[in-house]
Amino acid sequence: MEYDVDLSRTDCGCVAALYVIGMPGIGSDGQPFESTDGLHYCDAQAVGGNFCPEFDIMEANQWAYHATSHSCDTPDANGHYTNCDRPGTCDLDIYDHQPDVNFGPGAQYQINTLQEFHTKVEFKQDTDGEFSEYSIILTQDGREVTMTTNNCKEGLSKMTQDFTNGMVFAMSSWSPNYGDLTWMQHDRCTTPCSQQGLSFKNLQFNTAATSTNGDNDSTDNTDNSDTTDNTDTTDNGGSSDNTTPITVSDIVAGFAAIHNNPHYSDTEFSRTLYQVD
Repeated sequence: MEYDVDLSRTDCGCVAALYVIGMPGIGSDGQPFESTDGLHYCDAQAVGGNFCPEFDIMEANQWAYHATSHSCDTPDANGHYTNCDRPGTCDLDIYDHQPDVNFGPGAQYQINTLQEFHTKVEFKQDTDGEFSEYSIILTQDGREVTMTTNNCKEGLSKMTQDFTNGMVFAMSSWSPNYGDLTWMQHDRCTTPCSQQGLSFKNLQFNTAATSTNGDNDSTDNTDNSDTTDNTDTTDNGGSSDNTTPITVSDIVAGFAAIHNNPHYSDTEFSRTLYQVD
């Protein structure tokens, strides 16, 4: 997948997130979990009360970029999860990739987070069809920063079936009411969140399977703006296979539902569709 993101309004102490989760959450009775938002939300931290697998594509602000997988223990006979890998496995973190050169707010960085930049995420499988590796490529004005997992097949393969089953995209923007963000910011900055805003656009989803009936008209009118996916049918990574963007209509509809009911009354999180265009 690929997208453009603007973190210029997500400063130190704030977290902008894009991730996938194994919704709908299933309760111990085998029925969809009645979460506070009415959407059967679940994640690997059990925010809202229910566990499910999660893969964090981006947890970021102007000083930090972090990605990780959160697999869960095998669910019971009813499909209910009771425990997940909360800390995460197989992290990619800009802190491990020369952050003082590559990522930060200012023109001195390869990726200037005061300006919009492009993100491409590549998921790879081994010859057995197991999820084995992923890469995150950040680009801006001809400059590129690439992060790739190494020797992490054992951890990532635990989420193979989750991706096969299908996962739901979610966006959030939040700041902690307790604790700190040292795990993400690594003390590159220490001030609390003072401004919080997030914008995504040009989302493109590609699959190795060829789609012949894809709906490329993905206009979302929930935010009173033209929300069209302007991607073409070629893989910008230069692959010679006949990949075609999968339909994003269902994803847009899901974002619309989040936009119409953005808040969790019992947590510090706000999941809101800020902008998709």
